Amino acid sequence: SGSYRIVSNRVIAGTGMAVIIVALMLLAHEQGKIYRSQMALYKDVVLKNPQSWLAYNNLGCLYSRKGLYEESLVYFDKALDMNPDYLAYYNRAIAYLNLNQYDQAVRDITNAIEIKPLAQAFELRGFIYLKHGFLEKALQEYHICLEIDPDFVQALAIRSQIYTKLGRGDLALQDLEKAINIEPGNCYVYQLRSLIYKDHGDLSKVSQEKLLAEKFGCDLGEQKLPDLSLIRN
Repeated sequence: SGSYRIVSNRVIAGTGMAVIIVALMLLAHEQGKIYRSQMALYKDVVLKNPQSWLAYNNLGCLYSRKGLYEESLVYFDKALDMNPDYLAYYNRAIAYLNLNQYDQAVRDITNAIEIKPLAQAFELRGFIYLKHGFLEKALQEYHICLEIDPDFVQALAIRSQIYTKLGRGDLALQDLEKAINIEPGNCYVYQLRSLIYKDHGDLSKVSQEKLLAEKFGCDLGEQKLPDLSLIRN
């Protein structure tokens, strides 16, 4: 009887995993269909209206989302030749960033800022500086970004990382506290704060942070720095 229950549990677990895998496969298939239909749509637009800079920009974004950054540049270049717009400069900067071409990325995002000085543009320029190792320059960009939009959670989280790298843990914790107040269920923020407590040797606060994070479905089991450099597009 006991053995039967163990085997039964395994069968149920296996069936559940199979259902999840099938669901993920179906989701990926549907996303692939959407991608192909959008690609076909915008290619048809540029065929019928070769001066549609926005269609070229959108094609660039589709290629970028597939990780085809070199291909995306062709379309962003065409969009910018027709219309030097904030959107295309911003998107091409992201492509250059993902190709590790930092100088070109900074040039493009600076052009975008000159057109529209938006918080997300300063955030991206700060992130480019951060990836390039210019911590103080990155920090200044995040200051400007957060002056424009104080509730920009991603900017608060990344600025906290910069503060941590610069040995300013108290300011990093202040940023993470603000981020949690704005977005209480953000798992990245709890992970970052937990790591700061761990570095300070405050294991009781690490335990408290895990319990708090679990209320929002966050698992802080792996104590490593979360990757905030998600593909931007």
